[in-house]
Order: sequence, then structure tokens, then C-alpha cells
Amino acid sequence: MTEERDGGRRGSLRRALEHLRERMGPDTVDRLWIFPVLEWETRETGLIVVSRYGADDGEREVHTLRFRGSPERADREFFQAELEEEGRVPADRLPRIIAGVSRRLRGEDPGEPEEIAVEGDPEVFDTLFPPPDAVEEPPMTSGTNET
Repeated sequence: MTEERDGGRRGSLRRALEHLRERMGPDTVDRLWIFPVLEWETRETGLIVVSRYGADDGEREVHTLRFRGSPERADREFFQAELEEEGRVPADRLPRIIAGVSRRLRGEDPGEPEEIAVEGDPEVFDTLFPPPDAVEEPPMTSGTNET
């Protein structure tokens, strides 16, 4: 995984993705739109829009996951998430829906979302962040200069 891809997957966004994975099987997820997390000193807020495969191949369920949490560096941790089904739409309408969400959020200035094509592949979903035990610690040094 590139550092760029993992760089924004910390703190409350990482917890939001874990929350999403627990509540929806990645094999049902078509696409994710991850809006940039808004950060303040003591909290972060964010939005992820999810399209899931519907009963009809050309139809998608649209869900939103709004979340609030403490940044990774906070003294006191908290996390809240609300996952809601917004409706069902033809798959070809998704770009217009995401454009509408972006327009409505402009006042909060979150920037453009990152679109991730999961396409029902759990491995793609898992590449959004490494498991906690995959983070490598830097090697310890003794502090002496041996030659």
C-alpha cells in the first residue's frame, strides 16, 4: 500500500471504515466516496457515501455514513457513527447524486471525495488501511556509533 493511500486512513476515518466493514459485507459494496475529513483541535467529522449492489443488477442502494471522533493524537478518545440507507437508484445516476452531495457540502468546504471502486472485492476494501498488526515499528538503535 502506498503511503499516500494510507496517509488519510487514521483516527476517526479509520474507525469509520472499520464500522462500515462490520455492518456491511465488503462483498456487497460497489463503490465508496470518501469525503475529506474536517479536523478541529479536539474532533474530526466526515462523510462516506456507499453504493451497494441492489436486487436488480442496474440498481444500487445508497447509504451514508456520517461520523465524528477524536483525532489520533487526542487525549480522550470518542467515536460516533450514523449509517443510514438513503434510497435506491439506477447505477447510472450515482455520479449526479455524488455531485449533488458535493454541492450541498460546499459550505463546509470538504473538497472532492475520493472514489474507490470496491466492486464487491473484500481485498480492495481491505487495502483502504492496513490491519493494526501490519504497521511496522522502526528498528531500535542503541545510540552508540559503532565502526
